[in-house]
Amino acid sequence: MNRSVPQTRGQSFVPVKEADMKLSKTATLAALAVAYLSTRRGDGHIQARHVADYLHIPTDSALKVLQALARRGVINSHLGRSGGYYLESEPHDVTLLHIVEAVEGPIESELPIESDGNGLSNPIDQLRKACNRVAHSMRHELDRTTISEIAEGMNGNTTPIVLATIEEGGIAH
Repeated sequence: MNRSVPQTRGQSFVPVKEADMKLSKTATLAALAVAYLSTRRGDGHIQARHVADYLHIPTDSALKVLQALARRGVINSHLGRSGGYYLESEPHDVTLLHIVEAVEGPIESELPIESDGNGLSNPIDQLRKACNRVAHSMRHELDRTTISEIAEGMNGNTTPIVLATIEEGGIAH
């Protein structure tokens, strides 16, 4: 579905192509790491270097993602020589929403300005309502996709993958 929006003030409307949602590199790596752990549930604790090898990233990058997921309770960790990470939850109980919010923070609507008596309270309220609807819709859609669905797409393939085309991103603290 194409929509028309003005390019600049006074110009006619031009069609705009609808964009796909983008996940940050961190959220993408986190989802793939949890899916990988879900395929290794019977293998005990999986060391971060094995997850890093699978994701084709440095071990310290994998550690950051895994630690963020463990801090938020999405996955579990075990310290010590035989330590590592594991998915205790059933894969069908873990959703993309859990993962994205664990590494990026809560998905919520936010406007950079407030209506502090500047005569813009009604338009700002309308913008806020639209942003709230988008955030709600995004949360709903992410909550519909489970790790078991993502792991199914792996078809038992746990050989290392290459993530060369994923945009750079960071972990939100």
